[in-house]
Amino acid sequence: MRIAYVPNGPLWAERDATLAARLVTEMTVLARSLGVNGLIVQPSEIWDDLDAELALHHFGRAPIDVATTSTIVVDLAPDLDELLAGLRSSRRRNIRRAERLGATFRVGDAGDLETFHRLHSATAARQGFTPLSLDYLRRQWAVLGRRDLLKVFLVDLEGQTVAGATATCFGDTVIYKLAGWDSSGDSAAARPNDLLHWQIIEWAHENGFSHYDMGGFERVAASRMLAGEEMPEEFRSTPAQFKLGFGGTPVVRPLSSWALSPRVLRFVQPMVPALAEGRGRLGRFVSGLRSG
Repeated sequence: MRIAYVPNGPLWAERDATLAARLVTEMTVLARSLGVNGLIVQPSEIWDDLDAELALHHFGRAPIDVATTSTIVVDLAPDLDELLAGLRSSRRRNIRRAERLGATFRVGDAGDLETFHRLHSATAARQGFTPLSLDYLRRQWAVLGRRDLLKVFLVDLEGQTVAGATATCFGDTVIYKLAGWDSSGDSAAARPNDLLHWQIIEWAHENGFSHYDMGGFERVAASRMLAGEEMPEEFRSTPAQFKLGFGGTPVVRPLSSWALSPRVLRFVQPMVPALAEGRGRLGRFVSGLRSG
């Protein structure tokens, strides 16, 4: 079965019901022309007209999301002093500590991809996820880096690169994508990730961007915070808590939906989310689409 996916898309300049209908029709026609059996769509914003059109074309809840369903966004409109003051005191303290220990920030280039990949792979091994391959990173750079749309940000300590992140530049937003860091000894004690994110904020601000999107964030926590509720206790020692320390605001985004073709396959569609809840073969297959 061939599956295509549209993360954070389609894109639109204005909201119009006729445009929504055309977008969905064109996507499904293109998918069929390419011999695609399943199409997963996950827009970056909630748009009722688009949701209605997807439903008319037999799209239902997909077994997996192909983009983040919630995030933390830092508004870069204030000046740097205000942005720094908006950080939690623990983040500011860790930034000062990193600087005092001699950690420095730099913007990398294609020659740093292998170093970043080493850190990314080590982090993946610690946290139990599959890292993107070095070949994939190089292909990303070949397409986006040469257009100045992909950045590699790094922190060095005592002559060694100890933390890094990749980010994409889209419109007025810098979007954090991948991370990697050395968790051993002096590197961990220097808190390089605090310095890394602050310096990305500073870089984005100085280069005219309006927002820093910090990537994935627990949807349950984001929804509760937007409703004025306390963040669940189980999230207080997770990356969610870390990202909140940089003064951003939670944003909840749409879940993914998908449709199967030809029609004879559609009878299995309602059963797939339940089948993919565990770590079955289908769940692993669709998950692999995001890192292939």
